[in-house]
Amino acid sequence: MEQDSVLHVLGLVHSAYDVLTSKHTADDTHSLLVLEIAVSPIIIPALTEHFRTLRNLCANASDIQNFIRNDSRCFSIYGCYLRLVESYTLLCETTELQVSSNDSLCSVTMALRCGTQFLGNFITGNVENQQHVWKELKSAFRVILSGRDAKLANYCCMLLHNMSSCHLAIIQEQELLKDVTSVLAKHESEWSLYLIEKLAVHELLYTAAFSHLPYDNRIVLLHVIKAQLTPEDGSSSELSSATVIPPAVLLSLADHFKQNSDSIIMAAGEELGETRCVYVTELLNVLCVATSVPGRCPSLLEKRDLLVDTIQLLKRIHSIGRMSENRFTAQQKLAGASLDDTHPICGFKRDLIRLIGNLCWKHRKNQNTVRELDGISLVLDCCNIDGRNPFILQWSIFAIRNLCDNNADNKAFVASVSRQGAAHQVITEVEMAS
Repeated sequence: MEQDSVLHVLGLVHSAYDVLTSKHTADDTHSLLVLEIAVSPIIIPALTEHFRTLRNLCANASDIQNFIRNDSRCFSIYGCYLRLVESYTLLCETTELQVSSNDSLCSVTMALRCGTQFLGNFITGNVENQQHVWKELKSAFRVILSGRDAKLANYCCMLLHNMSSCHLAIIQEQELLKDVTSVLAKHESEWSLYLIEKLAVHELLYTAAFSHLPYDNRIVLLHVIKAQLTPEDGSSSELSSATVIPPAVLLSLADHFKQNSDSIIMAAGEELGETRCVYVTELLNVLCVATSVPGRCPSLLEKRDLLVDTIQLLKRIHSIGRMSENRFTAQQKLAGASLDDTHPICGFKRDLIRLIGNLCWKHRKNQNTVRELDGISLVLDCCNIDGRNPFILQWSIFAIRNLCDNNADNKAFVASVSRQGAAHQVITEVEMAS
């Protein structure tokens, strides 16, 4: 019975495709042809209903999925879909000038929504159908994602999400990947979020595509990764309650941080664009979250060059802040102070100390490395209130405690430091804990 229904609908879709293609003559320009299709008062609503029927028939029905794919008229579905996409593109442009085109755009958009939902059901759990649709229609996805209809873009992300066998291919299509992240940024689309969460676990994303994306799109990806690393209850003790990001991905992000971290020095003035500044600070934030749960990524703790670069960067920032008044200068007098706490550089120095503390937790080799690079004195020197780095005092105390944990040499070094200012409190607490 269901196969009879499918055959009937496929026949109707094929007839619609014949009508659409028969409108083309040698004298037609491409634009006129597409516009003529778009404003058709019969064909577009009919296609909408056909797609609705096929969508419902395909839901959780692998036999129907295969039956449609193996029917010789399956190409008519793809042909009609591509014609609708062409019409959608043209109408999105013409409605800027002609209000009368709005009805046609709404009609075509509705047909595409139903068509995309059908395709989403058509390929779910069916690798062969996924490959089929990717081959025939991948050129249409960018048009839909960059179009003006948020709901249609969301459905397209649903389709790509369900196309699990093609996720690596999606990553390699850098422009398509950029469009997906832009959909999340513009529309907060739930399916774009689900799709990016699936793509984010592939190392290929960071080795082949990440550096080629605009900074805004990289920031979107980093926000998703940070959310995946954070347990739903906000705690830092339960590793199992957060999505597991492969260690190779976190190591790749550490490399990206190392490659870009020096550029943050330009933020002392106005040389570094705010977007790039946000990008570097978000990379650091992800690394802080990734190292905050013991055992999540031991490979990061073994990455000595990450620790060394973090210490050296903290030294440079601390030194620059002392040279003259700039964004890295500690603001210790908070009363009546005018602070730009919305600038992305706010908190960067604190997070460097936070990362150092995380990397040294119960790790003797890293504890010793920090001492050998004179990092302990540096952290102690940051044990002050700083309006540009909220809670830097608390994170400095945390770092010193981790540096001295079960490390007699580091405890002796801290005890030998001149007891002045807030550092005196830290030293006293460490001695009491000994």
